Amino acid sequence: MKEIKCPNCGQVFQVDESGYAQIVQQVRDQEFNAELNRREKELSEKSETEKKLAINEAVRKKERESDRALEEINSRLAEREQQIAALKAQVLGAETEKKLAVSEALQEKEKEMKNAIEKINDPVIVN
Repeated sequence: MKEIKCPNCGQVFQVDESGYAQIVQQVRDQEFNAELNRREKELSEKSETEKKLAINEAVRKKERESDRALEEINSRLAEREQQIAALKAQVLGAETEKKLAVSEALQEKEKEMKNAIEKINDPVIVN
């Protein structure tokens, strides 16, 4: 027989081997269940943390992809704007050249007309 002392009242009990084994088993089961619950809680918390981290990483990855796509679109837009500006400058230059050519042609014709009029109006001096 084994003696067990109550931790609350201090009374000593006599317990046979099978009763002692049952008490030890109860204590072991309680400790095992407590440890099992503690580990289950830890694993659950760890799992939740890992899920949150995975979600955050996925969100950051999508944000980076969106930022890259936006930068590419902005880059293309800037290139298109430069092309438009260059084409506008070409059109303006062509119009200016055209106006200049027309102006030069008019001046040339005016000169020719002026010379023709002067020839008509000049008396011919014959000796």
